[in-house]
Amino acid sequence: MAFPGEGILTDLAKRLADKTITEVNYFRHFDTHVCEFEQQHNELDAKFEEVNNDIEDAKRKNENPTKDVEVWKDKAYILIQENRRIKQTCFERVAHPAKLPGIKYHVLGDFIDFESRKSKLKQLVEALEDGNHHMVGLQGMGGTGKTTLATQVGKQIEESKAFEKVIFVVVSNPPDISKIRDDIARQLGLPLDKAAEADHSKLLWSRISNKERKLLIILDDVWEKLNLTNIGIPSGPDHKNCYVLITTRHSRVCEAMRCQKTIHLHTLTDEDALNLFLFHATSNNGLSRKELEDLARGFVKECGGLPIAIASLASTLRIWPVSEWKEALATLRKSEKFLDIDEDLVQVYRCLSLSYGNLRNEKAQKLFLLCSIFPEDYEIPINLIIRLGIGAGIFGKVENYCAGRSQVLGVKNELVASTLLLKVDEKECVKMHDLVREVALWMAKEDIQVIMDSRTALETSKRIVFWSTNDFPDQFDGAKLEILFL
Repeated sequence: MAFPGEGILTDLAKRLADKTITEVNYFRHFDTHVCEFEQQHNELDAKFEEVNNDIEDAKRKNENPTKDVEVWKDKAYILIQENRRIKQTCFERVAHPAKLPGIKYHVLGDFIDFESRKSKLKQLVEALEDGNHHMVGLQGMGGTGKTTLATQVGKQIEESKAFEKVIFVVVSNPPDISKIRDDIARQLGLPLDKAAEADHSKLLWSRISNKERKLLIILDDVWEKLNLTNIGIPSGPDHKNCYVLITTRHSRVCEAMRCQKTIHLHTLTDEDALNLFLFHATSNNGLSRKELEDLARGFVKECGGLPIAIASLASTLRIWPVSEWKEALATLRKSEKFLDIDEDLVQVYRCLSLSYGNLRNEKAQKLFLLCSIFPEDYEIPINLIIRLGIGAGIFGKVENYCAGRSQVLGVKNELVASTLLLKVDEKECVKMHDLVREVALWMAKEDIQVIMDSRTALETSKRIVFWSTNDFPDQFDGAKLEILFL
């Protein structure tokens, strides 16, 4: 008796066996691979049950399965048992609960203490520590450095011992209340998975309310009013020693969430902007600081005092011959108009577009756009970038995986050097600044779509789609799709 897909099942067993060996030999990559191991293990388990049921049905009809099917079944059974043994021994030993890093994990290593930011830092810390402001807002346009400043506030408060704990959570758009709640609970060491989902917010509220000392929760990148009670965060007059700092682009969010104090973060002063540019652009090019300053002032003016635009552009120019800087500045000044974006963001779009356009590697440009399919603040595993880069054909026909991997890593390093991708400390991951991602999606709007909720329909012209909702349609026209990431 022949079984449909029999060859696929045999291949699946082989791939899972290879993966098992890899997991045992490389436990240092445990966090990166365990989800994939679980997925393939469950897939094999389900296929085993399906094939076993088909065999039993065949026997009842006096039909005999082929020898290959019987051999596959025996091998699959042995492999499933072995995988369960490995999971119960090695995995449990490696994956024991660990204390999560605090706010220092989010602090940038190359933070520059700008004069124009010191007063804002002081205002925020004082507002949170004086006990009279349990809800504080930090508002500023995209790219002004709100996240960087908020993490510095958290770091200073944590080191001063004024609060028992500081929790940092990225909100993004659209907000995922369940994820926000889980992030906070995990940093408090509160397991929610054993309770009914309807009780999660109550459990979190109870844990926070019972703390004797002050707790600071930083909600970064808030786009709309959040119901803190639904999350499980005590608020209002009975805030139970829980203080909240939100960062947002919009003043209306601070008003809607009734921030008792809102600090407005403006663009950098000319002096701070110049210092930031020189910090990222200076290299062994033989020029004096005075000569570099004269060239840099023109670029700084075009960046509009926005740290993310300055850092990206300067990092790109760093590896250029200085003789080409004037040509780059002329290109920047006459660059295309952006008619379909916020007027406030035109300058940062121009600068980031120049950084992208002058990547000296077409593969780097393609990989950069591909990375924009992930949601805001998504920590992208480097191994996933390698698989997508090779699978998407960006690196041509790759006969040797190791050679292909080396190519992808080289391009990834080029993007990190240009600050178009950011390293995630202590993880084999990278991420995109939210404004850089916006620009990348704007550039790739004809080809890429990110679907985060059931209200968004798939556009049939898209080649690359990230689908992050459970409501997958029964039918859709995906004839032009090359990558569908679920």
